[in-house]
Formats: sequence, structure tokens, C-alpha cells
Amino acid sequence: MFDCKKKYSNKKFRKNIQLRSKAYFKIKKINERFSILKNYCSVLDIGCSPGGWGEYFKNKKIKYTGIDLKKTPFIFGLNFIKGDLFKYSSIKKIFDFLGKPELVLSDLCPNLSFYNKINHKNILKKMIEIIFILLKKGGSFVFKSMSYIKISNFFLNYFENFFYFITKKNSSEIYYICKKFK
Repeated sequence: MFDCKKKYSNKKFRKNIQLRSKAYFKIKKINERFSILKNYCSVLDIGCSPGGWGEYFKNKKIKYTGIDLKKTPFIFGLNFIKGDLFKYSSIKKIFDFLGKPELVLSDLCPNLSFYNKINHKNILKKMIEIIFILLKKGGSFVFKSMSYIKISNFFLNYFENFFYFITKKNSSEIYYICKKFK
């Protein structure tokens, strides 16, 4: 089994192969296992800074736009928006760059204090509301939660397929993969 942490957590190693973060390997593993990426699709990455997932997509034939409250360093061929997903001006910029994306990703990571776990659930609820506006029919939504949440019935109402994936043993990071938006 491929373990992102053991093999790629060394910062010196990542610098030698010129990657911003080990998130590159997480999205690579998710795509290999669940085939979330189609050729020539459009991707929206919510919470994209520092651009680890963007690096994975830079050599693919896709339209990619990332949005984050923080400024994301430039990657040739990719669009980054410094803005708040929950503001109209940011949503308008997303539509200007992508139209309705076929794949929406979120690797948002809250601080792990009790308050921020609650805040993360609220952000996730708001993000899901926005996803229903943005996501193209038949598209996919991949997001991370820091704890198991009982939402499979909710997502099965809106997506044909729903999976969850833990990148490493004993991790609180759980990725949810929702495919074929109805």
C-alpha cells in the first residue's frame, strides 16, 4: 500500500522533486483509485493554497481554477483566485474562468481545536450549498473532513456514487468522493 506520509513527508525530498506539498500525492492516489479526472474537464479547487493539488493538474489537459483566502503562488497554465468562495464576486470569477466545473475539490484544513472543528462543519455545510450552484450535472465532488461524518444518505440523494477514503492508517483525514451529480 502506498503511504504518502512515510515516503513523501520529508521536505528535502519534496524540494528535490520541486513540489509544494505532499498533497500532490494524495490527489494522485485518489484519482488512481476512483478515476475522478476525465480528459479536458474543468476543475475547481476550493482552499487551493499552497497549490499542491494544482501541481498535479498542471500537466493535464484541463481548465483549472483554484480559490483560497490566501494568495497562492503562480503555477503556469493555472488560474488562482484570492477570494472568499461565499461572496458573489468570487463566484462570478469562477464562472468567468470555468463556467460550471465538472470536478470540484476541497482540501480545506481547519485548525484542530474544538472551536474550529465546529467551524469546519459550518464551512462544509455552506460549501455544499455553493457546490449545488456551481457543479455541472454528472460532475464529481471530492472533499476532506477531519472526522467521520454521517452524510452518506444525504449525498446519495444528489450523487449516484459516494465513497470515502482514508489516505493513511489512524488518520483523522477522511476524503469523501461523490460522483455523478444528479
